[in-house]
Amino acid sequence: MGVCSKISADILKSCDNPSVQGMKQRIVLINTEDLPATGITFDSTNPATLITKIQLEKDKTGYEVEGINQIMSFNNTMEVSEDSFNGVKHTLTGIQITDPSETARNEINKFIKGANVYAVLERNWKGINNEHAFLFFGLKFGLEVSELTESAKENGGAIVLSLSTPSGFKEPYLPHIYRDTDYATSLTTFNNKFVS
Repeated sequence: MGVCSKISADILKSCDNPSVQGMKQRIVLINTEDLPATGITFDSTNPATLITKIQLEKDKTGYEVEGINQIMSFNNTMEVSEDSFNGVKHTLTGIQITDPSETARNEINKFIKGANVYAVLERNWKGINNEHAFLFFGLKFGLEVSELTESAKENGGAIVLSLSTPSGFKEPYLPHIYRDTDYATSLTTFNNKFVS
């Protein structure tokens, strides 16, 4: 039996580039059926942590969701299992739909019916040379709506939803870093919503 849980490198603090909290208030959602497994290229040295290319199916695009005031956030939590491998639950929270028009409601209804997506976001902490700016969520099982509220008395009347690893599943890894060559290239691809 192979050993898959043996650490192999130092994990040191960075005095020159310490982590900071928060994320940019934009995410790009990609329908899982629009990004085949062959459209994701992994780094040969770090395949469990780094994606170097995202290639959607022809004529497909990602979809941008904007947030406000650092409300949108992410959270990754360990899922411990006694009868299987441990894993991680990926979650995006505080997604506020501040224009609950018929167009936005139509898209949200698709989540209620089971839409499954990947998500890419940009963190405030980007690492040295901005090499760790982007994270890719939901690699194995995608993300589905896990919470949805709409109240006339809360959140300015906005619809608020969370996206998470589907119930009963767990991702094998933390979200992958996405870096296509360098920060500038990755940012351009992100801004273009990964259109091929």
